[in-house]
Parts: sequence; C-alpha cells; structure tokens
Amino acid sequence: MDDHDPVTCYERLNVYTLFGYVSPLAHYKDDWVRFDRLKDTSPFSKAFQEGVIEPFSRMFSGHVRELSQACEKLGGKKLPWSDAGYELKAFACIPVRFLFWDGDDEFPAQGNVLFDASATDFIHGESVVTIAAIGLDRIVKLAGVPMDRSTFPIF
Repeated sequence: MDDHDPVTCYERLNVYTLFGYVSPLAHYKDDWVRFDRLKDTSPFSKAFQEGVIEPFSRMFSGHVRELSQACEKLGGKKLPWSDAGYELKAFACIPVRFLFWDGDDEFPAQGNVLFDASATDFIHGESVVTIAAIGLDRIVKLAGVPMDRSTFPIF
C-alpha cells in the first residue's frame, strides 16, 4: 500500500475487530488450513470460495510472473509449493498464504488461500474473508491484471 492511499473502512474495521475480538489465549499454531477449516467460518465458506478463491484462480491464469512480482513487492516470503506461493502478513499475528497453480491443457488454474489455524482466535471469521479480499485486491493492482467482477466487493 502506498503511503498516500487512504485506509478503507474494511481495513479500519479489521483493526478494531482484532483489538476487540482477540482471545487472551490466542497464539500462533503453525498449522496451515483452508478457510473452511477455520473455527466458526462455515457460514462464510461459500462467499469465500466464490468471492476470493475462484476469482483468484481466474485472474492469474497465465500470469504467474505478474503474481510473483506483485507478492514480492508486498514483501511476501516465497514458498516452495505451487507455481507461485507467497506468505504475506495481514497483521503480525495473522499471516496469509496465497498459493497458485497455473492451468494447462488438462487442468484449469487453481488458487488457494491458507491461514494459520489460530486466525479465528485473533479475529472474527467474517473479518478473515475481508483480510483475504484486501490482500487479493492489492496483489491484483500491483500485478496489473484486470479485476474479476465476481471478487468479494471490498471497495
């Protein structure tokens, strides 16, 4: 994010929710899971799949280089799995892993977003959706690929 970009209402709400929601026993577990495996996220699973995962897969099909460059500009840590895998920090206590496999003649492109299993000990599951959507929005803008209209509407 550029120093001159305004902070969105979703970003503000995520900060407030983090401070108000975090459990005193919350701690990083180093146990990476899909969104639907996080505690109490089932009501938001369909929205996450349709508004984050599916658009992520479509937007970066054929654009692995652009995805990698954007994640590196955001300070992402390169991961050894997938065609382009990066760990980004939404908050110091909530890292997010964006994994992407490009498509070929046999399989379509596929993306996934993983969270430490502790994420919903720090913040509400609905906020995790916006964390992923904000991250994806930043990656897309830096990559210069067109935004998929079905992406979770955060702006």
